[in-house]
Amino acid sequence: GGRRMLQAQDVETLLSCMVSDSAKVDPTIFRCWVRGMQPREVARQREPALYISLFGSVQFEQLRSDLRQRWRSAQLLNMQECNEEFQVCEWMAPYLSQPQQFQTQLLFNVSPEQLRELLAEYYTFDEEVMREFLGKTLNNKSVLRELEDIAEQTKVPLVSVRRQFHNLKRIVCHVEQQVAKEKESDRPNRTTVLSMIDEAFLLPVELASQYMHITFLSCNRIETFKSRLELLDMNECSSITGVVMAKWGSDVCCELDTGYSPPPPPPFY
Repeated sequence: GGRRMLQAQDVETLLSCMVSDSAKVDPTIFRCWVRGMQPREVARQREPALYISLFGSVQFEQLRSDLRQRWRSAQLLNMQECNEEFQVCEWMAPYLSQPQQFQTQLLFNVSPEQLRELLAEYYTFDEEVMREFLGKTLNNKSVLRELEDIAEQTKVPLVSVRRQFHNLKRIVCHVEQQVAKEKESDRPNRTTVLSMIDEAFLLPVELASQYMHITFLSCNRIETFKSRLELLDMNECSSITGVVMAKWGSDVCCELDTGYSPPPPPPFY
Protein backbone atom coordinates (compact mmCIF):
# COMPACT_ATOMS: atom_id res chain seq x y z
CA GLY A 1 0.00 0.00 0.00
CA GLY A 2 0.94 3.59 -0.40
CA ARG A 3 2.48 5.55 2.38
CA ARG A 4 0.41 8.41 3.79
CA MET A 5 2.12 11.35 5.43
CA LEU A 6 0.32 13.47 7.95
CA GLN A 7 1.24 17.11 8.11
CA ALA A 8 0.23 19.26 11.02
CA GLN A 9 -1.49 22.39 9.96
CA ASP A 10 0.07 25.62 11.06
CA VAL A 11 -1.79 27.12 13.99
CA GLU A 12 -1.74 30.88 14.26
CA THR A 13 -2.30 32.42 17.70
CA LEU A 14 -2.85 36.11 18.21
CA LEU A 15 -2.11 37.65 21.58
CA SER A 16 -3.00 41.11 22.72
CA CYS A 17 -0.64 42.47 25.36
CA MET A 18 -0.25 45.77 27.14
CA VAL A 19 2.69 46.60 29.39
CA SER A 20 2.39 49.42 31.89
CA ASP A 21 3.40 50.46 35.38
CA SER A 22 1.27 49.29 38.30
CA ALA A 23 -1.54 51.70 39.07
CA LYS A 24 -0.92 53.83 42.12
CA VAL A 25 -3.57 55.37 44.32
CA ASP A 26 -3.57 58.97 45.52
CA PRO A 27 -4.79 58.78 49.16
CA THR A 28 -6.36 62.24 49.05
CA ILE A 29 -8.35 61.59 45.88
CA PHE A 30 -9.26 58.11 47.13
CA ARG A 31 -10.76 59.69 50.25
CA CYS A 32 -12.76 62.13 48.12
CA TRP A 33 -13.97 59.28 45.90
CA VAL A 34 -15.09 57.26 48.93
CA ARG A 35 -17.05 60.25 50.24
CA GLY A 36 -18.99 60.49 46.98
CA MET A 37 -17.39 63.59 45.54
CA GLN A 38 -17.09 64.13 41.79
CA PRO A 39 -13.82 64.70 39.85
CA ARG A 40 -14.82 68.26 38.97
CA GLU A 41 -15.29 69.12 42.66
CA VAL A 42 -11.87 67.73 43.55
CA ALA A 43 -10.24 69.56 40.63
CA ARG A 44 -11.71 72.87 41.84
CA GLN A 45 -10.44 72.22 45.36
CA ARG A 46 -6.92 71.62 44.05
CA GLU A 47 -6.78 74.72 41.85
CA PRO A 48 -5.79 77.32 44.50
CA ALA A 49 -2.70 75.35 45.56
CA LEU A 50 -1.88 74.60 41.92
CA TYR A 51 -2.14 78.28 40.99
CA ILE A 52 0.16 79.32 43.85
CA SER A 53 2.73 76.69 42.87
CA LEU A 54 2.83 78.14 39.34
CA PHE A 55 2.46 81.89 39.83
CA GLY A 56 2.86 82.59 43.54
CA SER A 57 0.84 85.56 44.81
CA VAL A 58 0.43 87.22 41.40
CA GLN A 59 -3.23 87.84 40.58
CA PHE A 60 -4.67 86.28 37.44
CA GLU A 61 -5.48 89.74 36.01
CA GLN A 62 -1.80 90.68 36.26
CA LEU A 63 -0.57 87.70 34.24
CA ARG A 64 0.63 88.05 30.66
CA SER A 65 -1.52 86.46 27.99
CA ASP A 66 0.89 83.55 27.53
CA LEU A 67 0.84 82.83 31.29
CA ARG A 68 -2.95 82.98 31.30
CA GLN A 69 -2.96 80.37 28.57
CA ARG A 70 -0.52 78.31 30.61
CA TRP A 71 -2.96 78.44 33.54
CA ARG A 72 -5.85 77.29 31.36
CA SER A 73 -3.73 74.36 30.17
CA ALA A 74 -2.85 73.55 33.79
CA GLN A 75 -6.56 73.54 34.67
CA LEU A 76 -7.29 71.07 31.88
CA LEU A 77 -4.43 68.80 32.96
CA ASN A 78 -5.63 68.97 36.56
CA MET A 79 -9.14 67.99 35.49
CA GLN A 80 -7.78 65.14 33.37
CA GLU A 81 -5.65 63.88 36.25
CA CYS A 82 -8.63 63.86 38.62
CA ASN A 83 -10.71 61.94 36.08
CA GLU A 84 -7.95 59.36 35.69
CA GLU A 85 -7.47 59.02 39.44
CA PHE A 86 -11.20 58.46 39.92
CA GLN A 87 -11.08 55.81 37.20
CA VAL A 88 -8.31 54.01 39.11
CA CYS A 89 -10.54 54.04 42.20
CA GLU A 90 -13.40 52.55 40.18
CA TRP A 91 -11.10 49.79 38.94
CA MET A 92 -10.11 49.07 42.53
CA ALA A 93 -13.68 48.84 43.85
CA PRO A 94 -14.19 45.08 43.13
CA TYR A 95 -11.00 44.27 45.04
CA LEU A 96 -12.07 46.45 47.96
CA SER A 97 -15.29 44.45 48.12
CA GLN A 98 -13.26 41.22 48.29
CA PRO A 99 -9.95 42.27 49.94
CA GLN A 100 -8.44 38.77 49.78
CA GLN A 101 -8.27 39.16 45.99
CA PHE A 102 -5.51 41.73 46.42
CA GLN A 103 -3.13 38.85 47.10
CA THR A 104 -3.44 37.56 43.53
CA GLN A 105 -3.86 40.75 41.49
CA LEU A 106 -1.02 42.57 39.69
CA LEU A 107 -2.78 45.75 38.62
CA PHE A 108 -2.30 47.77 41.80
CA ASN A 109 1.01 48.34 43.51
CA VAL A 110 -0.21 48.39 47.11
CA SER A 111 1.76 47.33 50.18
CA PRO A 112 -0.01 45.46 53.04
CA GLU A 113 0.11 48.63 55.16
CA GLN A 114 -1.35 50.77 52.37
CA LEU A 115 -4.04 48.18 51.72
CA ARG A 116 -5.21 48.29 55.33
CA GLU A 117 -5.31 52.09 55.17
CA LEU A 118 -7.38 52.02 51.96
CA LEU A 119 -9.77 49.42 53.39
CA ALA A 120 -10.18 51.39 56.62
CA GLU A 121 -11.12 54.42 54.53
CA TYR A 122 -13.41 52.47 52.20
CA TYR A 123 -15.32 50.79 55.04
CA THR A 124 -15.60 53.85 57.22
CA PHE A 125 -19.11 55.21 57.60
CA ASP A 126 -21.06 58.29 58.57
CA GLU A 127 -22.66 57.76 61.96
CA GLU A 128 -25.91 59.43 60.88
CA VAL A 129 -26.17 57.13 57.86
CA MET A 130 -25.32 53.93 59.72
CA ARG A 131 -27.79 54.81 62.47
CA GLU A 132 -30.57 54.49 59.88
CA PHE A 133 -29.55 50.88 59.13
CA LEU A 134 -29.35 49.59 62.70
CA GLY A 135 -31.57 46.59 63.36
CA LYS A 136 -33.12 46.58 59.89
CA THR A 137 -33.42 43.60 57.55
CA LEU A 138 -30.82 44.50 54.94
CA ASN A 139 -32.26 42.15 52.31
CA ASN A 140 -35.56 43.99 52.47
CA LYS A 141 -36.16 45.96 49.26
CA SER A 142 -37.78 48.74 51.28
CA VAL A 143 -34.36 49.58 52.76
CA LEU A 144 -32.94 50.04 49.25
CA ARG A 145 -35.79 52.40 48.45
CA GLU A 146 -34.98 54.41 51.56
CA LEU A 147 -31.40 55.19 50.50
CA GLU A 148 -32.34 58.34 48.61
CA ASP A 149 -34.33 59.61 51.60
CA ILE A 150 -31.39 58.85 53.91
CA ALA A 151 -29.03 60.73 51.59
CA GLU A 152 -31.31 63.76 51.55
CA GLN A 153 -31.86 63.64 55.31
CA THR A 154 -28.17 63.27 56.25
CA LYS A 155 -26.78 65.50 53.44
CA VAL A 156 -24.44 62.65 52.44
CA PRO A 157 -24.05 61.98 48.68
CA LEU A 158 -26.23 59.10 47.51
CA VAL A 159 -23.27 57.21 46.06
CA SER A 160 -21.64 57.25 49.51
CA VAL A 161 -24.85 56.09 51.21
CA ARG A 162 -25.05 53.18 48.77
CA ARG A 163 -21.42 52.26 49.44
CA GLN A 164 -22.02 52.21 53.19
CA PHE A 165 -25.17 50.12 52.81
CA HIS A 166 -23.54 47.52 50.56
CA ASN A 167 -20.43 47.37 52.77
CA LEU A 168 -22.59 46.64 55.80
CA LYS A 169 -24.69 44.09 53.93
CA ARG A 170 -21.52 42.37 52.69
CA ILE A 171 -20.05 42.08 56.17
CA VAL A 172 -23.30 40.86 57.74
CA CYS A 173 -23.74 38.21 55.03
CA HIS A 174 -20.14 37.06 55.45
CA VAL A 175 -20.53 36.66 59.21
CA GLU A 176 -23.82 34.80 58.84
CA GLN A 177 -22.26 32.40 56.31
CA GLN A 178 -19.18 31.80 58.44
CA VAL A 179 -21.24 31.15 61.57
CA ALA A 180 -23.42 28.70 59.61
CA LYS A 181 -20.31 26.84 58.37
CA GLU A 182 -18.93 26.64 61.89
CA LYS A 183 -22.21 25.15 63.14
CA GLU A 184 -22.25 22.54 60.38
CA SER A 185 -18.69 21.41 61.08
CA ASP A 186 -17.88 18.77 63.68
CA ARG A 187 -15.28 20.83 65.45
CA PRO A 188 -16.36 23.34 68.11
CA ASN A 189 -16.80 26.92 67.03
CA ARG A 190 -13.83 28.92 68.27
CA THR A 191 -13.58 31.63 65.62
CA THR A 192 -14.91 34.89 67.01
CA VAL A 193 -17.09 37.21 64.96
CA LEU A 194 -14.42 39.88 65.34
CA SER A 195 -11.83 37.53 63.81
CA MET A 196 -14.19 36.68 60.95
CA ILE A 197 -14.47 40.36 60.05
CA ASP A 198 -10.76 41.05 60.49
CA GLU A 199 -9.59 38.09 58.41
CA ALA A 200 -11.96 38.82 55.51
CA PHE A 201 -11.87 42.62 55.41
CA LEU A 202 -8.59 43.53 57.16
CA LEU A 203 -10.19 46.34 59.17
CA PRO A 204 -8.82 48.10 62.26
CA VAL A 205 -10.00 46.56 65.53
CA GLU A 206 -12.16 49.54 66.51
CA LEU A 207 -13.93 49.65 63.14
CA ALA A 208 -14.34 45.86 63.06
CA SER A 209 -15.84 46.00 66.58
CA GLN A 210 -18.41 48.53 65.45
CA TYR A 211 -19.38 46.31 62.53
CA MET A 212 -19.63 43.36 64.93
CA HIS A 213 -22.12 45.28 67.07
CA ILE A 214 -24.12 46.38 64.03
CA THR A 215 -24.16 42.79 62.77
CA PHE A 216 -25.47 41.61 66.13
CA LEU A 217 -28.35 44.10 65.95
CA SER A 218 -29.12 43.14 62.37
CA CYS A 219 -29.04 39.35 62.92
CA ASN A 220 -31.32 39.59 65.96
CA ARG A 221 -33.67 42.12 64.34
CA ILE A 222 -33.41 44.36 67.38
CA GLU A 223 -35.58 47.39 66.82
CA THR A 224 -33.68 50.61 67.44
CA PHE A 225 -36.38 53.05 66.35
CA LYS A 226 -38.90 52.29 69.06
CA SER A 227 -39.45 53.72 72.52
CA ARG A 228 -36.39 55.27 74.16
CA LEU A 229 -33.89 53.59 71.83
CA GLU A 230 -34.81 56.06 69.11
CA LEU A 231 -33.06 58.79 71.11
CA LEU A 232 -29.71 56.97 71.02
CA ASP A 233 -27.10 57.87 68.43
CA MET A 234 -24.79 55.45 66.62
CA ASN A 235 -22.03 55.40 69.24
CA GLU A 236 -24.49 54.95 72.10
CA CYS A 237 -26.19 52.05 70.31
CA SER A 238 -22.80 50.43 69.64
CA SER A 239 -21.73 50.77 73.26
CA ILE A 240 -24.98 49.30 74.61
CA THR A 241 -24.79 46.46 72.08
CA GLY A 242 -21.33 45.59 73.38
CA VAL A 243 -22.76 45.25 76.89
CA VAL A 244 -25.72 43.16 75.65
CA MET A 245 -23.37 40.83 73.75
CA ALA A 246 -21.19 40.39 76.83
CA LYS A 247 -24.18 39.61 79.06
CA TRP A 248 -26.56 37.73 76.78
CA GLY A 249 -24.64 36.95 73.61
CA SER A 250 -21.50 35.20 72.41
CA ASP A 251 -18.31 36.31 70.72
CA VAL A 252 -18.43 33.33 68.32
CA CYS A 253 -21.94 33.89 66.97
CA CYS A 254 -24.51 36.64 66.72
CA GLU A 255 -27.28 34.87 68.57
CA LEU A 256 -29.03 36.40 71.54
CA ASP A 257 -29.58 34.10 74.51
CA THR A 258 -33.34 34.47 74.78
CA GLY A 259 -33.49 31.89 77.57
CA TYR A 260 -31.52 34.06 79.94
CA SER A 261 -33.40 35.26 82.99
CA PRO A 262 -31.88 37.85 85.30
CA PRO A 263 -31.40 36.94 88.96
CA PRO A 264 -34.15 38.07 91.35
CA PRO A 265 -33.63 41.45 92.96
CA PRO A 266 -32.27 41.49 96.49
CA PRO A 267 -34.92 41.45 99.23
CA PHE A 268 -36.13 44.78 100.44
CA TYR A 269 -35.85 45.38 104.17
